[in-house]
Amino acid sequence: MNLDGAWAWRRARTFQDTKLTPGREAKLEGELEAVEAQLKNTVTQLAADRALYHCLDRMTAGQKQALSAYASAMGNAGKGMTALGKRHLKNARSAMREARAAVPAWVMPIKQVAEMIDPEPDAFDVVIVDEASQVGLDGLMLLWLAPRIIVVGDDKQCVPFYTGGKHERFDERLDSLLPHLIDWQRDGLSPKSNLYALLSARFTETIRLTEHFRCMPEIIKWSSAQFYPDNELVPLRQYGADRLRPLEVVHVHEGHCEGRRETLVNRPEAERIVAKLQELAEDEAYAKRSFGVIVLRSGHQTRLLENLIDTRIDPAIRERHNIRVGTAEQFQGDERDVILLSLVIDADNTRALTGQGDGRRFNVAASRARDQMWLFTSVTPDQLRSRDLRHSLLTYMQAPPELQGTSPSLSAVSTDEQCEPFESLFEQRVFCKIKKRGYHVVPQWKVSGKRIDLVVVGEAGRLAVECDGSPYHSTPDQIRDDYERERELRRAGWQFWRVRSSEFALSPEDSLAPLWKRLDALGIRPGVTEEGQGDTGNGWAPVEMDDADLTTDELDAMLDEDASVSLEGA
Repeated sequence: MNLDGAWAWRRARTFQDTKLTPGREAKLEGELEAVEAQLKNTVTQLAADRALYHCLDRMTAGQKQALSAYASAMGNAGKGMTALGKRHLKNARSAMREARAAVPAWVMPIKQVAEMIDPEPDAFDVVIVDEASQVGLDGLMLLWLAPRIIVVGDDKQCVPFYTGGKHERFDERLDSLLPHLIDWQRDGLSPKSNLYALLSARFTETIRLTEHFRCMPEIIKWSSAQFYPDNELVPLRQYGADRLRPLEVVHVHEGHCEGRRETLVNRPEAERIVAKLQELAEDEAYAKRSFGVIVLRSGHQTRLLENLIDTRIDPAIRERHNIRVGTAEQFQGDERDVILLSLVIDADNTRALTGQGDGRRFNVAASRARDQMWLFTSVTPDQLRSRDLRHSLLTYMQAPPELQGTSPSLSAVSTDEQCEPFESLFEQRVFCKIKKRGYHVVPQWKVSGKRIDLVVVGEAGRLAVECDGSPYHSTPDQIRDDYERERELRRAGWQFWRVRSSEFALSPEDSLAPLWKRLDALGIRPGVTEEGQGDTGNGWAPVEMDDADLTTDELDAMLDEDASVSLEGA
């Protein structure tokens, strides 16, 4: 008998059993998450306390008095419409001259900047402009206030709405007042210009952010493919067992329009939307979710919906679900858990929308929903032109293209010979075990420039499965990189489960037993994948956009002018 060998084996087995005690890894992960959360809170509080201390330490007695006077005057001014309100605003502006230096960073709308900040050059070190695509030419004064400016925006989102019609006189004034500018520089100063477009044309080095955290992948995919084909967004939002169907379409068969241009309304469509809001408000699945209604056309439809909601939905319900109605422009920078879109049009009002202005409107409207987006339409796809943005959105929502992980997974994977796309035989063997149980599993799942070994996909969620101990997970650097990647993905809502190669080699069945319990707890069942994603033959593709930067209302106005000219000529 080899006593030394038996003793070594017993020690190794005891060590392994200790490390693989059921629940030990989950307990350690819980302790690690608690420590990280405590560390995060501590660092956050420390940063806030140090910033406050720095602010108070540098503040003079005069600045403290001025800051208090400014806050008091602004609180008493209200909207500043009355004589007394205007007097309080005047006092606030006076106090701001001294109070401005008391606070290191001020956050305020541009209107308030113009009213309260004296137009002195380099009054601040840095100016940061958010939603810059919605800032008109009045935002140019911000360049005067600081030597450096950070502009945050998106040229595919709504810009300031201009209703001035033709502006030849404006162009003539620009030519006469700014003759020293080159033509293309002068043309950039039109009434329809916005700060983002103006500056991005002159400073071409742009940092593009592609990670998207707000919407369910199926929701943001339309905007990504339609408006960002060369730089598609990376959806990082994950979900659990409380997931709603991301996309819903309601065809209002009796829908019809009344009025024209800004007075255009589709009452049956509005009635159905309000009825759906009432229905959702009574559904337990929506108990803690917020609602928004976006009208894909400006005008009276918004007022009609607001009136119907005020009349038929109790104020307590409206407050509980934070119900808001508006146009895409009004929702820019906002979001809701559930968004209901109103197309407004009917079969007699289907002029194709292909302009850049309408593209911005649709892009904003279709990216406000976090969990679920409804589309209410009184037309069918065959009643719309194929190049119409409404046709693109409607056909996408009726049968969205497959997203990653919803296509049939590999059927013939060897357990003894490595094959693509796996990185090791260990991954292949774990894949085969999970697949044999009837689960839908995808190898080498791509997310945010990274890869997950295996992802088990179900209707109610996804679970990342990492195979530790393979040649790609052995060195300290690889282990650290794996952990950092996992932390980033956990921030986006991903859940992970790990299996070690040593544990799997000892007993594949025992090593994977906790996985089946974890999948069941997450509502991921064998043979079930994400609902509504199985139609691969719908042939959906983004439509081409025109270069013309006209919105629906501007084009309608042009058509009306053309019609009146024709009538006068006749």
